[in-house]
Amino acid sequence: MKITYITNARIPTEKAHGYQICKMCEEFSNIGIDVELVVPTRKNDIKKDIFDYYDLKRNFKIRYVQSPDFLFLDKFFKKIIYLNNLFFLIKSLFLKFQKNDLIYTRSPEIAWLFSLRRYNVFFEAHNWPGSKTWIYKQMLKKVDLLICNSNGTANYHIKNGLGKAEVCHNGVDLEKFSLNFDRNYCKKKIGFSNNDVLVMYVGHLYDWKGADILAKSANFIDEKIKIVFVGGNDSDIFEYKNKYDKKNIIFVGKRKHEEIPFYLKAADILVLPNVPISKESVKFTSPIKMFEYMSSGTPIIASNLPSIKEILNKDNSILFKPGDEKELSEKIVFCLNNKDVMDEISRKALSDVQYYSWFNRAKKIIKKYESIKKI
Repeated sequence: MKITYITNARIPTEKAHGYQICKMCEEFSNIGIDVELVVPTRKNDIKKDIFDYYDLKRNFKIRYVQSPDFLFLDKFFKKIIYLNNLFFLIKSLFLKFQKNDLIYTRSPEIAWLFSLRRYNVFFEAHNWPGSKTWIYKQMLKKVDLLICNSNGTANYHIKNGLGKAEVCHNGVDLEKFSLNFDRNYCKKKIGFSNNDVLVMYVGHLYDWKGADILAKSANFIDEKIKIVFVGGNDSDIFEYKNKYDKKNIIFVGKRKHEEIPFYLKAADILVLPNVPISKESVKFTSPIKMFEYMSSGTPIIASNLPSIKEILNKDNSILFKPGDEKELSEKIVFCLNNKDVMDEISRKALSDVQYYSWFNRAKKIIKKYESIKKI
């Protein structure tokens, strides 16, 4: 059996979807499957190769398809991405594989093309499009299975007539993120002292991620507590620093993927503060960092949203009203003053996350493929 994962995306990318795609290729290969990742050539400021950038085993092949890149014109033409998609689709017409290969993709136009050519096709869905849904539905009508990252995503597809859906939440590399080092060792390793109390957020600073809610909560807690932000691009960090000018708010910027487990383990509390300003946040997201948080053994405070509550609950986390920085600050203080509660929810989260490994996700998908493959 061979899996050909075709994605019309710049890889590697600093965005989470790039890591998720490449990690799944690694885990499919770990099962013993021949895997090839097919990507277009794109202008890329990241000079490391895929395996080094994402800290992956070199156990799958990569094929680059020469494809024009028009994204440099996006400042002038907002719809220029469709031209990129069209050229990659045309190039894909000339790609040939064995008929018993599984074509795996997150690009609906690729799913459409190869399902028309009667290949076995799995489409991985991470949201429901906000516009042109009729085209989207036509493209996915003949795929063999939709792999949906959340119940919310699956429900939207099923409600719209795309019923062949399997929920496979995102996951975590348990071996890398379940460190055996103690918290004080990790604090020193990332440049803090044993006495520093660290409340941490890891990830991008996009609006719907709610990082600003954590920054605002600093107004209600002791300045001895350090609010640490790991990640974000330079422009967002610059904006945040100007907006939230407090000595206990610290921005450490992007860190290598292999460094992140030490940051998570060093934290006294990890915060997942998504806000309900989009369906992406409320219904569709399955945050990779949520599973990485859980695997770290550090207590989690998270927004009480349907997408988050598919995994987190009152037994394995502390939930707060989304967008309420005052309540978030109260939860932070409560956790810091109740070590027994923190220990209990951390143990439960670590136990619960054992099911959500990338390896288990890959096995579940392959088992489903073996039961429905056409050839």
